[in-house]
Amino acid sequence: MEQQYRIYMDVCCVNRPFDDWTQPRICLEAEAILEIMGRCLANQWQLMSSTALESEIAKTPDLLKQQRVMNSFANPVQWLMEIFQAEGEPE
Repeated sequence: MEQQYRIYMDVCCVNRPFDDWTQPRICLEAEAILEIMGRCLANQWQLMSSTALESEIAKTPDLLKQQRVMNSFANPVQWLMEIFQAEGEPE
């Protein structure tokens, strides 16, 4: 039986898929985050949160980014859809 890992990602991790994918390092990191989130959605791993993380998210001055990050925990499917819609948007 596969172990169910508990995954804790900081705000930078959750924002990474919305960054500029033309840079090789960012592309690899974003793909890794998407793989992790996919495993969490498939209930193979468990995405964790904390009050400290929620407090950090609440301090994000860009309201669109703040909402995207909150969606990653509240509604991961919607978060993934936003990522794929944002891929065509310029930075």
